[in-house]
This record gives sequence, C-alpha cells and structure tokens, in this order.
Amino acid sequence: MILEDAGVIPLETEDPDAYNAYRENVQSSLMQGGEVTNYNHQVNGTYKLPLDKFPLTDWLSADTRYQSSFRWDRAPFAQDTLGNTIQNSRNLSLNTQANFKNFYNKVPYLKEINNKRRPRPSDRNVSNEKRDGFGNIEEEEEKEKKEINPIEHILRFAMGLHNVSGTYARNEGTMLPGYAPRSMYGGFDSDLVAPGLPFLVGHQNTDLYGNGFGDGTFAQQAASNGWLVQQPNLNNQYTESYSENFNVRANLEPIRDFKLELTANRNISKNYQSFFRYDDDLQDYVNESANETGNFTATVMTWPTAFVEDDSTYTNSVWESFLAGRRSISDRQNELNYNDELNEIGYAPGFGPISQNVVVPAFMAAYLGLSAQDVPLDVFQAPVRPNWRVSYDGLSKNPTLKKTFKRFNLNHTYRSTMSTAYTTNLGFEGDDLGRPTATDQGEYQDYISQRQYNTVTISEQLSPLVGVDVSIKTANDNEPQVRLEITRDRNVNLGLSNYQITETKTKGVVIGLGYKFDDVPNPFLKTYGKLPIKMLKKTDFLVRADINIRENSTVIRKMVEQQNQVTAGQRLVSIKLSGDLEVSDKMTLRAFYDSKSTSPRCRRRLPRQTSVPVWLCAST
Repeated sequence: MILEDAGVIPLETEDPDAYNAYRENVQSSLMQGGEVTNYNHQVNGTYKLPLDKFPLTDWLSADTRYQSSFRWDRAPFAQDTLGNTIQNSRNLSLNTQANFKNFYNKVPYLKEINNKRRPRPSDRNVSNEKRDGFGNIEEEEEKEKKEINPIEHILRFAMGLHNVSGTYARNEGTMLPGYAPRSMYGGFDSDLVAPGLPFLVGHQNTDLYGNGFGDGTFAQQAASNGWLVQQPNLNNQYTESYSENFNVRANLEPIRDFKLELTANRNISKNYQSFFRYDDDLQDYVNESANETGNFTATVMTWPTAFVEDDSTYTNSVWESFLAGRRSISDRQNELNYNDELNEIGYAPGFGPISQNVVVPAFMAAYLGLSAQDVPLDVFQAPVRPNWRVSYDGLSKNPTLKKTFKRFNLNHTYRSTMSTAYTTNLGFEGDDLGRPTATDQGEYQDYISQRQYNTVTISEQLSPLVGVDVSIKTANDNEPQVRLEITRDRNVNLGLSNYQITETKTKGVVIGLGYKFDDVPNPFLKTYGKLPIKMLKKTDFLVRADINIRENSTVIRKMVEQQNQVTAGQRLVSIKLSGDLEVSDKMTLRAFYDSKSTSPRCRRRLPRQTSVPVWLCAST
C-alpha cells in the first residue's frame, strides 16, 4: 500500500513547498515498495519411502507430508500501538499400508495356494441380470468338487491377514498479537532475525508426545527478545491449537467367505488462550486469564460388560464394581501425591468418593472391564481398542443349504467409543511438583483438578448383534427375501456435576420380508392411448414388509445415595408395508402403510398408537 498524507492534496501552483513534501513522501513510499499490510507464505513437502524399490519390502508403502504456513498482519493504522499479529501452523501426516497377500506370494507354494482362490467380480463389471432383489452379486455355483488338503487349509488360515493400513495426522498452530517488527524479507524483519526461521516454517514448541502445549513458550521467547510492544491495553488473545488423529484398519479373511474388518481410532484436540501483555506495575510481561479446552474420542473395548443385566432393584455387577473401585483409585492417587493416611471412610484426604480424580478412572475401569489397579488415571490415556465388523456368506455354498437358499449371509458389527471434553479449572492451585493444593468446599474437601470434566460418555452399538439375510430359491424368479437383525445399544453418561451415571439400554429386533410377483398383467393397460406414455403389458409387483420391535430403558445411578432409579423406558413396535408396481417405463405406483405403537415402562405415561393409512403415490 502506498502511503499518502491525510487531507487534500496540495496544488503546486498554490503551495509549492507542501506539494514537494507530498511528492517526496509518495516517492519514498514507492521506492520502499509501499507499506506492507499482509504477508503470508506456505511450505509444503512430501516424501514417499522407496519401499517398493526393494524386493523384500515392495509389499509395504509409506509416505509422509509436511505442510506449514506463516501469516503477518499489520496493526490498524489508527491503532499502531497495539502491534502486528503473526501466526503459523503446521500439519504432519503419515500414511502406511501393508499388503500381506503380496508378502505371502513371495513364497512360491503360498502363492499357488492364494491363486486357487476364485477372484470375486468387481461391482462395476456385473450387470443387473446377475444381481438379486437387493442388488447383491449372485455368484455362480461351483460345479467341480475340490479335494480337501488339510495343510492348505491351515496355511490359508495362517494367511488370513490380508491388509493393514494406518494414518496419523497432527495439526498445530500459534497466533501471537502485539508483535512489533515489520515483515520485510520472506517474513523476517529488517535484521533477518525476528520471528526466527523455525517459526516461519511452522515450528511448534511441543515434543513427539505433544508435551509443552499451552506453556506459552514462544510468547515468552518473543518477549525476552524484545519483539513485543509494551502495551498493557492489548485485548487480543495469544492462542495455541493442537489436534491429533490416529486411525488403523485391518482386513482379515481366515477362511473363505468369512471376512473380518478391524478399525481403531483416536482423536484429540486442544485449544489454549490467554492475554499475554505488558504490565506497567511489574515492568514485565504477564500471562493473564489463561484457559485451555480440549476434546477426546477413541474406540474402546466394552464387550466384557455389554451383556450384564440389571436385577430387580436395577443394580448390576458393573455398578457395584464402580463403587468398590473408587477406594483403589483413591489409594493410587494418594501414592502419586502426598501419601497421607486414609480417613475414617477408607479414602485418602483430598481424593474422596466423589472426587473427579477418583470417579473418572473408576468409571473407565468398571465399564471397560479393567482392573482398578491398572486403569490409566488420565482419561486421555484410555486404552484404544479395535472395533469390528464380521460377515460370512459361505452358507449358501453348503450342499444342503444351497438347495433351499440362493443367498444366506450372516453379519455382526461391534462399535464402542468413549468421548469427553474439558476446560481449565480456574480454582486449581498446585505446588512446584504439579500436585494439587487447593480443595473445594464440599463434604470431603477434595482437591480441585486442573482440568474440569463435565461428562464422560461411552456409546456402544451392536448393530446388528446377529444379522441374517437370505434369499429363498423358487421355481420361478420370485425369490422371497428374508432379513432378520437383533440389535443392542448402550449409552452410558457419567455426570460430574450431579454425581450420577445415566445408562440407557436398547434392545431391538428387525424383521424384513420381500417378495416379487413377476409377469403380473398391468391393470392400467386399458388406458393406453389416453396418456402420452407407453404402458407395459406385464410388469413386476414388489411387496415389502418391515417389522421393528425396540425396547429401551433409562436408569439413573446416584453415587452419593447409591440408588438406582428408572426414569424412562418404552416399547416401540413399528410396522411398515409397501408395494411397488411399475406400470410404464416412466411411472411406478407405490402404496404404503405405516403403524407405530408405544408402550411406556413408567406408569405416569400413557401408551400411544399412531398409524398412517394406505397411500398411493406415483414416481417418474
């Protein structure tokens, strides 16, 4: 930007001196390249490991990417005393993959075994004539009988692991207001010193494990180097951001047609904000109103407690394990801190039965099926475990079953995640060793944690626990379809503001039926000629029925009172019927019926039933 003096440009004929001064200022600004108001650059780099160039490692692939950015923004012209703003960011990513089938094929005998597996056709290369009513590919029956070789079956089972892939991504950034130097050469100041080459290429003051985040290290370095303005009224926040994503996937097929997919992931994000500015009284820079927030999500293993049922008082062994495990967690926290003597109720001082430092690890131990002596005390260190999806479609190849069923598929899916969020606890105080010193005003005088967690949630889905999808053989092409799914869901929420655990369980059964009447005379054929469409002489009539039965209940478990209470629950029955009739190449008629009935488990709620009558609609 070319700078000019404010006001009316003087005329050379009226005021030659003022005009010459104005012209010299403009020329000087032009010679200096104008006033820089914004500067930014990016640095990107990608490297692929040459694993495919070596015969022993050509079944592996790995590539890494580094992306960074830098930005300098000038202060508003009317507020030069507030200083400029600089910010940078960096992104580190790593992608890896291991194709174990290529690794096995390096052994000639194993390669011969793998080549005996009949390759499956690609979805893109299969016409609709070779698909069933659900769009699945119909496999041709094997006419040749193969000899059973036990050694080959054992080796094929050992080679069940086919593919493993993983991704890791880490994003970090820093923004510092009140920066005094101008951006001159590639982001550097006129002396080619500030803000330093590492900051210009995205460097962050964290180690491999993310330690050092939120310490304000760069702001303190900039202050000690004299790069910041001495402005006590600076109202822009110094910020740091950090996020880390980790994903792993593995595909296995230990026996033919039996597929297992394992997935595991963990996501962490943190944000730090503070007012880093000069204090006239202290004659130094201070870090005021520091606040940190964060989120955590990871796949966990809750299978050991997935099928625990409540008794008549709505209690169960998981709840009792949680209550009992709190004392063990209190002992462990005491050993790591002050190692005081236990009080009269068996807890360490400052780590009582409702202390966040005790309750959160005890909650993880109970619902993840871990020992209270081994569970991590930090929820961000929760053990990451894989979830899975299993499918088997080999039953239709059984000599007995394939006489009746054209397709017989079994499937099962398990997914469980734990998530939480935190914010800085402003009441926290600690000593030089980081041990808490301030206590709350509650009954047990517990130590105030540095991080305040409001909730910790575990979400578990078995959708389905057992799933069956079959297609029955008939003399014609009608092929009745039957689908059955048994589902179980569980959502457990630990509330640290009301010291309660809210547990919602859902059980469900889904039954789907489908039937195709082929070569049905078109009842609208007589209208041919009256409408500008071509009617079909014979068509297909598709009928479907879906029955969904679900039961859910919500139980509140109170830690202080040690009571369990059912607060909500219902039984939902849904029936959906539909019929599709293709009357022309451009029109399909559909009739459908929908009915829902609800029976509450709580007496103060009345049952409800809603139904949608038969409707007829057309689509083109």
